[in-house]
Amino acid sequence: MTIKKKTFASLVSLSLVLSFSLMATSSKVNAGMDSTTANDVGGYAWSDNIGWISFSCVDTNSCSTVQYGVDMNTTTGALSGYAWSDNIGWIDFSGASVDLTSGKVIGWAQVLSGSGRTDGWDGKISLSTQTGDSVSYGVTYNKTTQQFSGFAWGSDVVGWISFNQSDTGSSVNYYVYGPGGTGIPPSVPSNLSASAWCDSNSPALNISYTENTGTLPITYHIYRQTSSWGSFTNEFGETTGTTYSDSGLSLNTTYYYKIKASNAYGDSALSGVISGTTSSNCAPATPVELKTFIATPPIGNKGYTCTLSWQLQSYNNNTSCSLTGSGLNVSYDPNAPGNGSTGSYAVTNVQGESPYTFSCTDVGTTNPTVSKNATCHINSDFKEEN
Repeated sequence: MTIKKKTFASLVSLSLVLSFSLMATSSKVNAGMDSTTANDVGGYAWSDNIGWISFSCVDTNSCSTVQYGVDMNTTTGALSGYAWSDNIGWIDFSGASVDLTSGKVIGWAQVLSGSGRTDGWDGKISLSTQTGDSVSYGVTYNKTTQQFSGFAWGSDVVGWISFNQSDTGSSVNYYVYGPGGTGIPPSVPSNLSASAWCDSNSPALNISYTENTGTLPITYHIYRQTSSWGSFTNEFGETTGTTYSDSGLSLNTTYYYKIKASNAYGDSALSGVISGTTSSNCAPATPVELKTFIATPPIGNKGYTCTLSWQLQSYNNNTSCSLTGSGLNVSYDPNAPGNGSTGSYAVTNVQGESPYTFSCTDVGTTNPTVSKNATCHINSDFKEEN
């Protein structure tokens, strides 16, 4: 079984949206939403088919908005309440319990969205081997470590569900913990990247990385130096997001970064190193200026050819222009081969007064669009011969 590293950012946002609609229509969900008792189960389980399953709003830092969680009765071992999956929604654990002597978890969990379906999927998740199963499996609870481990089976839709990283040997921290257990320390941030940009004409690098697992909120500590070797002890910034903008840097300089994640339950190790090189030029772009736009000749007999000509005083790599009017819409790129600051377009067979506009703008900048107008006229004294 392969454990994939996925972000928890969507887990919170999607749960908030779907939970309100479910709570509005399902009294069963309302009955199990309290996640404030001392018997809370929490943490995350993993399925290759449906991704992460959250057992408590505590881990997603969303209890102030939506209460959900699975509880365990420490006297009887009975489980109750609901876990959440981004892909299949609420999972009811009221049909399962823990044998407090052996630690074996018995019974079934029920995916609410699987109830009443006619496509062959009933939404049931088996927490221990059932009669007729060809493979032995099951989930157990360790009262010493206060953690669950092992595999549940949820048919071909949900697949195998792992309750502990020890099940798979994954480097990503995850497990489901029982009453009195602690939240999950964060995993090492991964997929680091650094991209150059200019912040108000100052060289900057945008650092991004992937949030893996861990109980929220997670703080990310940014370490930077100008060589790839060394201990990376210079922490210069921190954030709770998965991007960080490092500005005020030097032009055309390579910087090296490592990231460490921390929460209330521990720190991750430092990530691998990532490097980024700042831009060689962050000077403001030359604004586009349009010097002239004229029609030659501006007046002629009906059906004459009017040539529209333009001249740019200045432009840059972002400049894009267009010629419009009287049914005409022509693009002009001064940076294209053979073009440049001057150009023209011949309007043939002019039949009446025809106004045109030549306009230019700097794409991706705050420089305003500049434009000039010109008109091709028919000579008012011209009379067609009979």
